[in-house]
Amino acid sequence: DDESKEDGHSLTIILIDEVDLLFDDDTAFWPALAQLSQKAKCPIVLTATSLPAQLYYNNIIRYKSIELRRPSPAECCDKIDQVRKSEGMTLRDGVNREVGGLSLIAETYECDLRKILNEMQMFRHETTQSGHSDIQQVNSAPSKRDTSGDNVNEDNPLILDIQPRILPRDRHAILTIKGRNLFQSELFIGGKLCKHFAVVSDSKVIAICPPCTFPEGVNRDAIYKDDQHIDCLSSKFAEVVLQKKCPSS
Repeated sequence: DDESKEDGHSLTIILIDEVDLLFDDDTAFWPALAQLSQKAKCPIVLTATSLPAQLYYNNIIRYKSIELRRPSPAECCDKIDQVRKSEGMTLRDGVNREVGGLSLIAETYECDLRKILNEMQMFRHETTQSGHSDIQQVNSAPSKRDTSGDNVNEDNPLILDIQPRILPRDRHAILTIKGRNLFQSELFIGGKLCKHFAVVSDSKVIAICPPCTFPEGVNRDAIYKDDQHIDCLSSKFAEVVLQKKCPSS
């Protein structure tokens, strides 16, 4: 260990994050950065969503701009799998790595690793006391923890069954939803408000599901048109959500 420390080389950098999100009273930031860039003996790394105009038109600060792309769903899966193993998080039964589990997580957060890691950190923190963490797909039904001691949550709509599970992608189809507390609910399919549905009873809803719309870069088989040929899970799976306005709005 001592030998590896002596042979290893450490690199010091100055990292300033999100320099394009400054407050109006931060007028001294860029002059101070220009002064720092002339005196610093280590690399200075700035991150931004877009290149700030103060840097583009600056004749004092010498810089190199590098545009980074978001990773692919497959690359996100590798990183999620690596992090969850190092943190002792396990995959719940029925959630696999490629098809319905980690790939869906990556697509849900638009392959934004920062958002994904923040969610994993929060989930890990909440489950630390139990000594066991599961990565699982989102369930629309509230857990017992959400409903205990809360009379308002007892009135939340709860989906117990959806039939049929597979619908044609090129035409309208009838969908039957069964559950509890379905009166006075709004229905969302694939994140879009469904305007054509009827609440038959407090435990049954019949809806007309619209045809699937494919995003740009996805073919009719719901596969990305790139060299990797990865499934577009958001085009193959649509989340069904029932929302109800509670007394506290």
